[in-house]
Amino acid sequence: MSKSSALIALSLCILVTYFWRSLPFLALRGKKLSPSLSRLGELLPPSIMAILLIYSTRSIVTGGASLRLSLIAGCLFTALIHLLKRNAILSVLAGTLLYVALQNLL
Repeated sequence: MSKSSALIALSLCILVTYFWRSLPFLALRGKKLSPSLSRLGELLPPSIMAILLIYSTRSIVTGGASLRLSLIAGCLFTALIHLLKRNAILSVLAGTLLYVALQNLL
């Protein structure tokens, strides 16, 4: 595959993905959300974070001491940053960076 063909294919994938992701927002623009949809919008982000926490810490039982320390420090740091800044992206990014740094240093 040539570079131009790959660039065209990548651009097409980006456009199609952007279209499908923006379609619900375009369809619901200007309309009042139902109470159940509003409730789902409130409950879904913390639920996803809880699932990610459980999934990412499942290896704490079988891992070595350095893995345990990295996981616990990363999780606690993520929680601390989130409590201080109330920014999910910043919290997850900071916790991930600390986890990766500890994994490489220990």
